Formats: sequence, structure tokens, C-alpha cells
Amino acid sequence: MSLYSALGDLTSSSEDPWPKAKAEMRRAIQRYTTDFDTWNDMLETTNTAENEKFMPLMRSLKKQYKGLSGALTQLSKSLAQVRANPSEYPEISPNELAERDGWISSTKTTIDDYRKKMTSEHVKNRVASDKQKKKDKETETPLEKAGRQYNDELLGGHQRQQHVERDVQDNIMDDMLHTLKRLNVHGNLISVELEEQSRMMDDIDEEMDQADSTLRTLTGRLDQLLGHSENKKIALIVLLVIVLVVMVYFMF
Repeated sequence: MSLYSALGDLTSSSEDPWPKAKAEMRRAIQRYTTDFDTWNDMLETTNTAENEKFMPLMRSLKKQYKGLSGALTQLSKSLAQVRANPSEYPEISPNELAERDGWISSTKTTIDDYRKKMTSEHVKNRVASDKQKKKDKETETPLEKAGRQYNDELLGGHQRQQHVERDVQDNIMDDMLHTLKRLNVHGNLISVELEEQSRMMDDIDEEMDQADSTLRTLTGRLDQLLGHSENKKIALIVLLVIVLVVMVYFMF
């Protein structure tokens, strides 16, 4: 299968094929998703029996699903080799292996959901109903045709309005999601800033404690120097005042 040429036996090359295989799978899934959205829009807004693109696109989706499902199975087998022989793949850690398993599982769930939608009773009933409507159109009278066209126009207008409202709701949800992401980023920044401020306050408290300890030490030494004599304390104060007066005198 050339579309998934990157998928191969991990033992066949010294280079890990996972990045390339995953990239190819992402591109294939993107195409599958885009085609499914187009198909689903046709299902909900057109007569599937009259829409010439509906059935070919549905067949293409089934073929794409088969290819994607087979590719995911091949990837799972490759990872099983790694799991069974971890010593041969030291560059793939257990966490990396678990992440790859998770990606395969979530991707398989996504494409399976699309497949279930295409094979659901709702789709089968809708296709059958559209076929009957097409058949009825071929045998209807002019009056019946006029009534049907009127009803189709009303129904089409209602469906278009629903699509517009759904698009508006999707845009609102996208804006809300982006806003929540920005708020989360701002919250993280504020948290970091608060932690930084807290560390700065702790540093200031530590410096204040050191200054207080130094001041207590100097005070204790000064008390030891002067002893308990009041005369010595007074004499020191007088001496400091004289020194201050002399300094002021020479300054001016």
C-alpha cells in the first residue's frame, strides 16, 4: 500500500519509521475527515438519490477506512515487536511506547466512529427514503409537484437556518475555547509571578533577620565596651556630638 509506505517492520531498518509513518497517517486521516464532513453535509441537506456525488464519495470513504484501519493494525504489530524485545530498541522508552499506543487507539476510535455513522440505521433509512422520494417525483402530477417544491423550499430554508445557527454556535465555542486557553496561560503567568514575589519576600525576611542579628551583636559589643557606667555612656554621646559639630563646621 503506497500511501503508507513508511509503515514497515521496525527490524528492517536502523531508523525509527514512526515519525514518518505518523506524518503520513495524519495526512490520510485529514483527507478522510474532510471527505466525511462533505459526505455528511450531502446526507443532511440533499436528496442522496439525486446527488451524483454522494454514493461515489461514500464508496471512497469506505475504501479509505479500510486502508487506515489496515495501516493502524500494521503500526500496532510494529509496536508489539518493540514491546516484546525492548532491549533491541533502547531509543524507545516505555513512556514513548505508551504514547504511541495511545495515539493509535484514539485514532482507531475516531475512524471507527465515522464508519459507524456511515453504516447506521439512520443513514440506511435516509438513503431508502431518498430513493422513494425520487421515484415518487417521476410519477407525480403537476399539482403534487408544486406542493412538493413548496414543502422542499420550506424544509431547505429551515435546514439552511439550522446550519447557520450551528456555524455560529461553533464559532462561539471556538472563541470560548481560545479565551479559556488564554486565561489558563495568564493564570500560569500570575502563578509564576506570585511564586517569584514570594521568594523575594523570603529573601527580604532572611536579610532582615541577618541585619537584626548583626545589630544585636554590635549592641552587645557596645554594651561590653561601655559597661554599665552611665558616665561613660554620657561621655561617648558628648564626644560623638563634638565630632558631628566639627564635621558640619568644616563642611560649610
